[in-house]
Amino acid sequence: MSAILEVKSLRKIYGNDAGVTEVNMSVEEGTIHGFLGLNGSGKTTTMKCLLGLLRIDAGAIYFQGRQVDPTAVSYKSRTGFSPELPSFPPYLTGLEVMQLYGRMRGLSGSRRNSESRDLLRRVGLDGAENKRVGKYSRGMQAKLGVAVSLINEPDLLILDEPTSGMDPGGAAIIRDILRETVRDGSTVLLSSHLLFEVQSICRNITIINRGRTLREGTVKDLIQGSGNTTVYIAEFNSISDALLRSVEGLGGVSGCTVSDPGRIRVEVTGDTDIRESVARIAMNHGSLMLSCIKQEMSLEELFLELVSEDTAGRTTQSTTNS
Repeated sequence: MSAILEVKSLRKIYGNDAGVTEVNMSVEEGTIHGFLGLNGSGKTTTMKCLLGLLRIDAGAIYFQGRQVDPTAVSYKSRTGFSPELPSFPPYLTGLEVMQLYGRMRGLSGSRRNSESRDLLRRVGLDGAENKRVGKYSRGMQAKLGVAVSLINEPDLLILDEPTSGMDPGGAAIIRDILRETVRDGSTVLLSSHLLFEVQSICRNITIINRGRTLREGTVKDLIQGSGNTTVYIAEFNSISDALLRSVEGLGGVSGCTVSDPGRIRVEVTGDTDIRESVARIAMNHGSLMLSCIKQEMSLEELFLELVSEDTAGRTTQSTTNS
């Protein structure tokens, strides 16, 4: 799968402060790509550079295989954007906002009207299209921001916390829209602090910390390759000391503890699947294994682990150098 967007050695400095020092990212065409980082890590700076709102100090941006000037109209016309806290003239109605942006996108009157109404319906604002935006809730304004970003079917959609302020129902609507957008041929770059949301809809992610890329890849590969320990939670109808010692003696088992009555937590070095062996051990000791579940690391756990290790490592290096 080819990359629709590539960021190479992006650098943006604010006076004496390093906003972004070394961001590299490759966004595959036709995917939802997560862009993750703590507050102050450089996500917003990077997105502003991608949108031509900030001039980069070094590095290059490639769109559909060609290096581009992000301020160029030819590039901007194929991208859509919604900031974390979109702001619109409060005296305009939702429909008037959509038509205003449709006009700026160069849509004809008939298409502008039909597309505006359709997008407002899709994000759940039908019935509020004639209400002044100043009366919209924060969640409604976020929905309007997503609708505006979708005008004229952009090839690349850049979204900064698009579900911020929405209730669970509204957030679910937006996630479904993003999936539909990708199925229709667009690509989404999604920045979000809701890591369960990113894990559920993103194929690939880029994690940055302190202005540079920390890790990039598929969610699946990053989680599976995050460590060499696998955890299983096994449940039995009874647990004896002999059963516990037998499980501890299995090859690859590095730890075995009773986590709850009738349950043990087994740590395995590597990716050896111990479930069949544990079931046999239970039968040999007059017990029955009721379940044995392989624990998957969540994206949130992976993110916090990587950022914590990177921050600690750079703090140690800085202290050593000083």
